[in-house]
Amino acid sequence: MAAELTHLKNVRAGYKGILTKKLRDLEDALKNTPPDRDALEQFKMSLEEKLDVLRNHSDQIVAKLQDATEIATEIEGNEATVDSVRAALCKINRALGHTPTASASPAASSNSKVNLPKLSISPFEGNHTKWLSFWDLYASAVHDNPDLSDINKFTYLQSLLRKEAKDSIAGLALTSANYQSAVEILKKRFGDSAQITAKHMEELMSVEAVTSNHNLSALRHFYDTIEIHVRGLQALGVSPESYAAYACKTRVAPLQSQTIPRLELLGALLLARLVTTVATSLSLELALGPTTCYSDSQIALFWIKGITKEWKPFVHNRVWEIRNLVPIECWHHCSGEKNPADLPSRGVMPSELAKNEIWWHGPTWLKEDVDIKKLDLIDMPSECMVELKSNLQSVELVVMEDFGISLIIQITDYSDLNKLLSVMAHVLMIIDRLKRRIGPPCHVGPSYLSKAEFLWLRDVQRELVTRGDFSSLQSKLDLFCDDAGIWRYGGRLAKAEMPYSTRHPIILPRSHHYTLLIIRRAHKRVLYSGVKETLTEVRSKYWVVKGRAMVKKVLHSCVICKRFEGLPYRAPPPPPLPSFRVNEQPPFTYTGVDYAGPVFVRPDHPLQAHCDQKVWICLYTCCVTRAVHIDLVTNLSCHSFLRSFKRFTSRRGLPRRMISDNGSTFKAAAKVIENVTTSPVVSKHLAGIGIEWYHNLEKAPWWGGLFERLIGLTKRCLRKAIGRAQFRYDELLTAITEIEAILNSRPFYVSPDDVEEPLTPFHLLSGRRLYNLPDELCFHQIEEEFTTTLSPVLLNRRMRHLQLTLDKFWKRGFWRLGKIRELITGLDGQTRGAVVDTVLRGRSLVLRRPVQKLFPLEVNQNQEEIKPPGSTTNDQEEIIDDSSDHREDISEHEFESHNTTAEPKSGISTRPKRSAALEARDKIFARLCED
Repeated sequence: MAAELTHLKNVRAGYKGILTKKLRDLEDALKNTPPDRDALEQFKMSLEEKLDVLRNHSDQIVAKLQDATEIATEIEGNEATVDSVRAALCKINRALGHTPTASASPAASSNSKVNLPKLSISPFEGNHTKWLSFWDLYASAVHDNPDLSDINKFTYLQSLLRKEAKDSIAGLALTSANYQSAVEILKKRFGDSAQITAKHMEELMSVEAVTSNHNLSALRHFYDTIEIHVRGLQALGVSPESYAAYACKTRVAPLQSQTIPRLELLGALLLARLVTTVATSLSLELALGPTTCYSDSQIALFWIKGITKEWKPFVHNRVWEIRNLVPIECWHHCSGEKNPADLPSRGVMPSELAKNEIWWHGPTWLKEDVDIKKLDLIDMPSECMVELKSNLQSVELVVMEDFGISLIIQITDYSDLNKLLSVMAHVLMIIDRLKRRIGPPCHVGPSYLSKAEFLWLRDVQRELVTRGDFSSLQSKLDLFCDDAGIWRYGGRLAKAEMPYSTRHPIILPRSHHYTLLIIRRAHKRVLYSGVKETLTEVRSKYWVVKGRAMVKKVLHSCVICKRFEGLPYRAPPPPPLPSFRVNEQPPFTYTGVDYAGPVFVRPDHPLQAHCDQKVWICLYTCCVTRAVHIDLVTNLSCHSFLRSFKRFTSRRGLPRRMISDNGSTFKAAAKVIENVTTSPVVSKHLAGIGIEWYHNLEKAPWWGGLFERLIGLTKRCLRKAIGRAQFRYDELLTAITEIEAILNSRPFYVSPDDVEEPLTPFHLLSGRRLYNLPDELCFHQIEEEFTTTLSPVLLNRRMRHLQLTLDKFWKRGFWRLGKIRELITGLDGQTRGAVVDTVLRGRSLVLRRPVQKLFPLEVNQNQEEIKPPGSTTNDQEEIIDDSSDHREDISEHEFESHNTTAEPKSGISTRPKRSAALEARDKIFARLCED
């Protein structure tokens, strides 16, 4: 707003500067004796133009001002400028009135001494509709005034023209002869009656529509605009009676989709009805001649004018009506490009229609002598064949079929029997009330539920009766049909004092979905008990053929039972040992690390005797030589481990690969070591040797059997050597160093036939235990003797005697539910773990767990046995055993096998072998821990 106001003021200041310069030049021109008449005329015209522009800008500036003081100041300044210009114009008029004319005509010289009055005529900008009013005012005031010279008239005319009108006479000099030329140009360009009429019609077509009857100002403007153009047309001699009669009729496309030829036929039908209506209305006033109808659809014209055929009812009925309204010889073809009726349907706006020649005058050949019959179609289009009626013979075929309720209500869509019976009861109640014409019901009564159950039982037994072995089944089970038409089991309890439904239960087929729903309801009623309880509940009213097998199958797929009692996935077979376990490498090139503890130590200072300190055992083991290096750390922080790792590398050398579990300490240390070893200084020092750190799967301690076994041996030695005694730090360090020496002196393999010293890790570390042995001989001995003992048969046999018992801190009902996202496979292609999506406290969580801690819930009902872990899909829902992993003494080769559960008999849902022995071992271990 402020920027626009500043711009207007700057423009006005420019015009004021021009006016000031013009006034100075005028003073100089008036000093000449006699003054130049043509120069004064030009000064006058220029001052009037500049004054009009100045007034326009001043009015715009005043309209944008808000302060009263500023408005008053602005008006005073404008009036001062206007007064100075008016004074100059008076001087010009005075000088022109007393100056003899330069024209050769005596009449012109005698009339040149008249002062020109100020005219109140609106400027003409080139709008054809305003030409007549402008010319009438101008002619009465100026053009027909005998007291004015042609130059004065020309001056007035130029001052009243704007924009396009002013440009049309631009270039004409201010002379008497050019005035008449200017008038002729303006009349020829803007005074043509045909152009004015067309402009009025264009403006009428472009009048903005009023969409609300509450907008009175818009209605008044709409009415006034129409009246202005109507009066303008009447002034031209154009009356409503002289207008050509136009009539049109439109129709909205039907909701039911139709083909384009059918829609074109509907358009021809509308035209025929419209022509008939117009002819009937004008028959009393005018004598109408032959009527001609045009259509741009060749298919519709062929239906109307072509050979009569057996068309389909839609085409036949409409063609018959068209022929009755308009004779067929009156129909002719018109191309779509020349059809005015197609213009509105193609989205042409009314403003464009006003300028369209075809819309107002039609095709050009209407005015020419053209044989329109040549434009018609002779051959039948191929599209017409679609509407031919087929010659088919009707054949009545009666099929007798006995269908039941299951064809109306899909029973497989329901998983709850009560829901199924409720829906059926609502249907029966609505049918009953419609028959009796009773109002809408409030609730379903027990009678409708009983009737619904009866109808379903009868429908289910229809399948049983139609079976081929029903006769054999009837004789074996002594089946009979009761008064209601329900088949029941006879049995030997007919005289027992029991309910009738218990003495004679209803017989049901095994494979029907209704039987499945009954078993599910019974299983829920007995609070998800076992097979015996569920079967007893079912047989209290129903007798299912092979019921025990069916109950087992239903309970096998029960999600709630699987959540609380289901078994995890079967452990995959043990993989082959990795290459870094069986190939010759320097000691501690491949190292595993793990923590044990905490162990309480006494403080060295007497004042701190009342508070014990905690330390943890950090065990490093070589993956090749099985040697150990034991150290103590004061806490579980990353910095404490890094200090221990520095001590280890200072004594044993820098390892190439580290293996650990997923402890946060090891993860943080791995990142720190990676950053250190990848720095330029250390990389240059280590000659490009870095450390690879591998982490085992979460919650799978048996993956770390490499170091877990040695942790167990360390604990056993420490427990037996120390007992409950508390050592100081240096005493404990001495004890674990001695334990390290003992573990490194353990034999790899003892043969009863070998009288020589057995092979130990010390031989591979220092080359001797009691006497020296060459390194190559040591590795040759370990390859020949120890590695051959790790055959798959022996490993499998040993693994079948091992079982990892978990200390479950949470009840099974609180385990998390999850879905498998991705499977983790080993180098042998076996599935050994999975990435699981779960939710913890409302937030998404991604866990990595071994298959032994995943309990399947969803089972395909068409399968008797769950698929193995390798075939688990992403949509399978699991229970994740999120209990803490209590680490025990595990076989030293268990890191490679990744298996802790005993091999089950078949399937992943069967129980493992020696379950009683495993439970006994768990109890013994718990008692030892308490002692």
